[in-house]
Amino acid sequence: MATPNTPSHATLPPRRVRIDFGKEVVVLVGGSEKRFVCHANLLTAQSPFFEAALSGRWLESEEKLVRLPEQAPTAFSIYLNWRYTGAVDLWDGEDNAGTYTIPEGAIKENQGPRFSRLVRCSVLADMLQDHAFSNALIDSYFDLVEITYQFPSSTAVNLAFQLLAEGSWVRRLFIRQLAFDANAYELSQRINEHDFQVVSAIAVLSIMERGVPMKDKRIRAKRQSMYHNPAEGKKK
Repeated sequence: MATPNTPSHATLPPRRVRIDFGKEVVVLVGGSEKRFVCHANLLTAQSPFFEAALSGRWLESEEKLVRLPEQAPTAFSIYLNWRYTGAVDLWDGEDNAGTYTIPEGAIKENQGPRFSRLVRCSVLADMLQDHAFSNALIDSYFDLVEITYQFPSSTAVNLAFQLLAEGSWVRRLFIRQLAFDANAYELSQRINEHDFQVVSAIAVLSIMERGVPMKDKRIRAKRQSMYHNPAEGKKK
């Protein structure tokens, strides 16, 4: 079994890129415009968004500056870490609640921020059209479930339904996990009578798979490759 500080799936970027250290770009993220300085060709290698923004046809290319006002700085920090190291690190970082660090080797008790970060990262991956990052996030989700045996918090579930499309892998996996892995108490802690979309999605999935054995419905019985985008590494 993987340890919390050793991702077992997303260990290397799908495409290695020789960094051009002479070409840097500044990315301002979020309403606070948090500043990130990174290497341009590392961003353009797998993201059609960055390729277009820095191709010379846009003002961003001339200024060597890109603004992502609607994205979360924490999500972009996780994305950059993945582009440089190949590891998707959801364990530490900054959230609206503040900064905190989990001791090395400790099993994480409060998984809410991690699942919420996963949602924010998925929103970022969709905007950047970086399918490889999206697939790495899927692998990290399976790692997170395997390591912690935890469920997404109500905050993470609601965030997924607010920010992501109906067919997104995050929503599909959240609903599957709540429908077939959670007990009555865990489920009651994550949805309430006002969460019609969540309750409806759980009911529909339960009806659709009524004849499937329970052992085959659970998250751990699924292969993450079932949710991968086959366009990984390809630019549209």
